[in-house]
Amino acid sequence: MDTEDLARFGELLAATGERRELTVSELYEAGWLLGEVAAYTAALARHLDAELADLPGRVILRDDTGGDPAARITEAREHLARYAELAAAAAEPASRYHSAAGHLAVAVDPGAAGD
Repeated sequence: MDTEDLARFGELLAATGERRELTVSELYEAGWLLGEVAAYTAALARHLDAELADLPGRVILRDDTGGDPAARITEAREHLARYAELAAAAAEPASRYHSAAGHLAVAVDPGAAGD
């Protein structure tokens, strides 16, 4: 996913916020972007997990509530693992949606006046 894809994703999010109707091609494109975002957010969650695992070796940690920082890291890593699992799982239905939407096209009315 590159910056152009991220920009396009942002445009589609803006269209959602505006409740603008999407074209058939935008519906198709959005499916691909949903799959990409799901896959990349799963990858980001796995990277964050690795960073959290290494964090105690890089800095001295404290918990702002007085608890055990190691327990806090364990909890955070459990949440990240679940998030990564769900995000990775979401990529498959997004891909299936993308495939199904790719078979849609606007029918042309042969009786309509036009150029």
